Amino acid sequence: MNDCRVVLTAKPEYSVQSDLLVYCLEQPEDKAPVTNKMLQNYVNKAFELGDFKAKADQHLLLYPSAVSKGGTIASKRILLLGLGKMTEGRKISEQAEILRQAGGRVAKTCGQIKAKSVTLCLPSCKELGA
Repeated sequence: MNDCRVVLTAKPEYSVQSDLLVYCLEQPEDKAPVTNKMLQNYVNKAFELGDFKAKADQHLLLYPSAVSKGGTIASKRILLLGLGKMTEGRKISEQAEILRQAGGRVAKTCGQIKAKSVTLCLPSCKELGA
């Protein structure tokens, strides 16, 4: 069994070296999901083309050297992961299930790319106390 470590840090997510940087994004109503400013133009374009709206389990795998503008991203890859509409009238149990499914997608992607380290960015979920 592989070792598993969870580390909390106050460092900006884009400065943490890892095999995969994951942004879990909520689906807004009729506009592009909001993410890190270095990636926002890319997300806006993917939204305009209909390729990414942050629907539940919708995902895009990116490579930082090709997309980062205005800074440097230390991770080797970036996964934009849609959570759908998290808070719109949803019960806590439904939100927890969405996050559980997102964890499964992250685990599957890590297996596919053989990631040994992951940086995870979650949205604020006030109803979950996060």
